[in-house]
Amino acid sequence: MTSDALRVLLVCEGNVCRSPWAEIVFRRLWEESPTHRPLVVSSAGTRAVRGQRAHPLLFDLVTDVRGHRDLERHRARRADRAVVTDQDLILVMEQRHRTEILDLVPAALHRVFTLVEAAQLVRDAPASPTDRSRAPHEALAIRRRPRERHREADDIADPVNGSEDDFQEMGRHAEDLLGSVVPFIAAVCGTDDDEEDGR
Repeated sequence: MTSDALRVLLVCEGNVCRSPWAEIVFRRLWEESPTHRPLVVSSAGTRAVRGQRAHPLLFDLVTDVRGHRDLERHRARRADRAVVTDQDLILVMEQRHRTEILDLVPAALHRVFTLVEAAQLVRDAPASPTDRSRAPHEALAIRRRPRERHREADDIADPVNGSEDDFQEMGRHAEDLLGSVVPFIAAVCGTDDDEEDGR
């Protein structure tokens, strides 16, 4: 992977349900986008038990061989200082995960967004040509307005102790949000070559 690769981290609590699924969806949507920017996408948990496997009910969400293989290989890891510091953009599943990340690495302030927040920001203000001069986290950050205090609506519910329906709902919710966020980031990361290919 080249040095200009975009490094994106998806974060939940245990790194066995929401963030592994978001990692798979993010990668798939990125590969479907027109950008040529290389990507390193990974996941972690603020309180993960290292080495745990992906939750069995996640496998019901995957319809392709590669995604199934990625889940088979997945092992939980902790979102520690080294992991967080290395990222260009961090998308978390809950507001409290953002707080925990910032307690760990305060300098990550402008690189951490809840997935719900990021989707709201890009739906309100789609990518423009001027965003090409910005890093993806900067393009998101300039769209921020003063936010209300924590709202549950900013969180993606954790299905870890729930039913198959809970996993299906989480999967649809995360995929819908990423369906807005990933194309935006891909557009910001676009190159002149990408524009020529799209003619």
